[in-house]
Amino acid sequence: LINNVMEHGQLRRGQRHAHLARTDVGAVVREVIGVMKPHLEHEGFAVTLDIANGLPAAMIDVDALKQVLFNVIDNALKY
Repeated sequence: LINNVMEHGQLRRGQRHAHLARTDVGAVVREVIGVMKPHLEHEGFAVTLDIANGLPAAMIDVDALKQVLFNVIDNALKY
């Protein structure tokens, strides 16, 4: 959490730049779910993923999106 806050501050001050790339967001989400699914299922959660086909690519910072997804899913497990 502290690292996230520090990185956000660096972005706002222009000390860190987003690394944007045209990316298939669905593929990023599938990758994160694939990594976290065993842990989620071990904790008793069922995991389903429904991503529409043919979504356009988006300009995103892949690492930042992954970090957000990991944090959201981890928080869902905890709370």
